[in-house]
Amino acid sequence: MELQNSTESNQKLKTNLNILHIKWRNMLLRCENPKNSGYKNYGGRGIKVCDRWHDYKNFQEDLLESFIKHIEIYGLKETTLDRIDVNGNYEPNNVRWATKKEQANNRRNNRMVAEDLNCTQLVEKYELNYGTTWNRLNKGWSIEKILDTPAIKNVQYYLPCGVTLYKHCIVNGYCEEVIRQFIINYSIEPHEALAKYLENKQSNRIARTYKHLLPCNNTLYYHCMQNGYNYKLIVSYISKYNLNPHEALAKYLSGEKFKYAKYYITNNNKSISLREYCEQNNCDYEGVLYYIIRYKMSPNDALTKYMSKQGNTRYFLPCNNGTMPLKTHCIQNNYSYTVVTRFIKKYNLEPHEALARHLKSRQKKNSRV
Repeated sequence: MELQNSTESNQKLKTNLNILHIKWRNMLLRCENPKNSGYKNYGGRGIKVCDRWHDYKNFQEDLLESFIKHIEIYGLKETTLDRIDVNGNYEPNNVRWATKKEQANNRRNNRMVAEDLNCTQLVEKYELNYGTTWNRLNKGWSIEKILDTPAIKNVQYYLPCGVTLYKHCIVNGYCEEVIRQFIINYSIEPHEALAKYLENKQSNRIARTYKHLLPCNNTLYYHCMQNGYNYKLIVSYISKYNLNPHEALAKYLSGEKFKYAKYYITNNNKSISLREYCEQNNCDYEGVLYYIIRYKMSPNDALTKYMSKQGNTRYFLPCNNGTMPLKTHCIQNNYSYTVVTRFIKKYNLEPHEALARHLKSRQKKNSRV
């Protein structure tokens, strides 16, 4: 046991010596090596290492004991080499071992606010919220005002009717945080802040709603809501082309007329709706419509172009009522339409024969499982 304890203590001492040597080497590098990343904040500012500590043995002799004690109390990660005077040199009288927090509080860019305390120390001493305190300092608040004014969220405000501001905002859907900000920023009563909030909200709503008026004295927004038009697209026309609301609406409707127009084709010397024909024959109506709009083609020409681009021959199955599209049958019964069409092309089969072959192959796979 004694041997184990001695070996463990020797190992700890070795690791501590190695870490101490690394800290000594880093200290020299940031003070004397211009290529080091920290040189501009140390050697570049004129901070030097004393002549005694250029020899590592002297550095170890002066700081090893305090280094080990600090590690035992705070741990290795919280042990850093810190200068008491941030503008002073590395020398025995100006160096200590400090935690990361202590070193952060001893930086030269810290903002000293009161009683030789920076913002972090002030927050810890008086148990304040850091974000709130920092914002108030940036606004120019005095220390007395910061300490006397509690945080916004911790104050319960009451309206003259006896109801809390929080409950009143929840019931009516108001934003409590905005009203609280009015109370703090303008130093007014809760009911006055509520009135100011409602006034701003009403003015914003009126400006948003009546920004674009049509000649019929109806707003563009409500006109679009009633007719299902794209309000954002029409507003973009107003700003992009510098148009009046009614002109932008007319431009929008002229572009949308193709989408809502009714197209007819001649099939077997009969006139039939294009949409109805596409639904009956499993064609993509939007795809045919694309050719009508893009190439300004007639519905019949657009349909033939669409069918030629698809490159698929339509297959039908015999049924009691006549014929049924193969694709519809496959979708309804969860069959693979691509596999069935592959059988038709590969083995030169009829659609019902290819479908039967596909069902046999599925049964074989299920029996193997």
